[in-house]
Amino acid sequence: MKKKILLSLFSSFFTILILEIFFTATNSFGDINATYRRRDLVWQENFVKLNSAGYRDKEYSKDRNEDTFRIYSLGDSYTFGWLVDYPQDSYPKILEKKLNKKLSKKVEVINAGTPGLSITEEVTRFKTEGIQYHPDMVLLALNDDEALVSRTYFKRKDHFIPEFIRELRVYNLFFGLIFTNISEKQNHNFLSNLYIDKNSKDWREFEKNVLLLKKEADRYGIGFGIIVYPHIHPSQPNNNYDLHEYNKKFEQFGNKNNIIIIDPLERFINYSSKEKLVVNPADPHPTGEMNKLVAEEFVRVFNYENFIKNYQRLIPKISDININKDTSSIGKYNFIRSIKADSESKNNFPWIYFEEKNNDSYIQEIPLTDLKFRNVNYAIDKMQIFKNELNTVGADILYYLKPQKKGEILLPDELYGYPVIGINNIYAIYVVKGNNFGDYIQPQNIIHKNNKYLISFKAGENYSLYKLNIKVGVRKIDIDKYGKIKNTRKTVLITKKIDKSSKNIEILCPQNIFAISDFFDGEKRFPYVFVDNNFKIAETAKIDGNKILLTFKEAIKKGQEIILYGVSDYKLSENEQLIIEAEEKNN
Repeated sequence: MKKKILLSLFSSFFTILILEIFFTATNSFGDINATYRRRDLVWQENFVKLNSAGYRDKEYSKDRNEDTFRIYSLGDSYTFGWLVDYPQDSYPKILEKKLNKKLSKKVEVINAGTPGLSITEEVTRFKTEGIQYHPDMVLLALNDDEALVSRTYFKRKDHFIPEFIRELRVYNLFFGLIFTNISEKQNHNFLSNLYIDKNSKDWREFEKNVLLLKKEADRYGIGFGIIVYPHIHPSQPNNNYDLHEYNKKFEQFGNKNNIIIIDPLERFINYSSKEKLVVNPADPHPTGEMNKLVAEEFVRVFNYENFIKNYQRLIPKISDININKDTSSIGKYNFIRSIKADSESKNNFPWIYFEEKNNDSYIQEIPLTDLKFRNVNYAIDKMQIFKNELNTVGADILYYLKPQKKGEILLPDELYGYPVIGINNIYAIYVVKGNNFGDYIQPQNIIHKNNKYLISFKAGENYSLYKLNIKVGVRKIDIDKYGKIKNTRKTVLITKKIDKSSKNIEILCPQNIFAISDFFDGEKRFPYVFVDNNFKIAETAKIDGNKILLTFKEAIKKGQEIILYGVSDYKLSENEQLIIEAEEKNN
């Protein structure tokens, strides 16, 4: 009996093995996503080059010619042109070309789309960046699930089965496709209900943000429109269209709120070979041909000549506001463009600002535009500025870097004009079978020497890209939404020469300290210092006013010098003056 069972099991295993070999050889019944792996990183390296603002476009001056009609295009990866090899095949650039043939004015369509951008981030981008380009119109391009603010999706029903089994072609023949279809149907019904349900929380949150974006555009007399990309099943693109409620919802929304809606649904339905409109059968991103349909529909629907003839855009006035030790408010304004110190202060840490007016969170991100510091063409370096209430040291720079030598990173100790004072974390990206994965790196050593930081670590993978979170020293001012100056802080250098070897080090500072720098290893945060310019993790750090108590696993030796950075309050001196460049408030 036992022999029969074993023979039967062996026979079944052998049959499955033969079938798997056959299906692999004939490329049958495989998971379609495995056939069309996107190889995102390789594509970006070959085809994406961002301008100084981080847009997949040419450079644009913020001071533009009045004889130019300018459109600012917001969106996610659809607008960006994800997996569309050439930027001129994205919808903004196709539209720009078509309008330049139609209008007597020069037309510029700025592609400000970024993969993964949410509706809240798009609103913030327009308020903090887009408005500075003084556009005549802002376009928001959407796909079918962007109103799904909660990002609720259902897992495949067989997600609990090990991946190596789910990748077998025999498994896909009997079970995989069934489970995939069930999951896709469940997600589709959930998405459909979002546009039908009048009480949908997702829609209400999405609607609130879109109307906020329109309100900002109206404030400057800027036209506002929405582009609606058709819903599509990439593996079966020629099937009957099955999400009319999505298109109808936006038609009603546009009519109710006086918003121009550009919906190429009819062109899409009448297009005979819809497989040409998606990048591949596993990915619904639009091809250049789909983007062409969108641009053609805009030209057909939008009465741009009448718009140009009748609209009156408010031209903002930019002025310099001088700040000294007695200034409590900068007054009414629309937004700040820059902050700088006068000549007497330029040898100290540079100035930055946190502007509450256009930030609902405690973090403000700004693109870093000096291309001489950029190491990766397809990624945008950013500065993260934190509200003073968070008690963070300095500011952070998110810096992308390509590997030069395995197990080593060489970093300048000044980036974008800001002095590098430490490392918050290092995230490394590597590629397996076309998919991107990542690890937090735990450095074995960081040495600060000859105006460089040399970071050494054990490289477990062949990394393709590093994303470093770098701490930089600054002086910072918080300005609330009414223009009032709330508080001012600075990064402070703290040093101590050790006079007695010990694991416990007490440091007295001339001012109160609110925090010191820490390092994140992917799981925990640790305070750190530099001992004779060598990075060293502390076990604990306690701060009590102007006193810092550090404990280490191993004793710091007599004669060694500890260097660390903290944050403290800062007062402008008698002769110190700041200059804030701001756009004045509209009447």
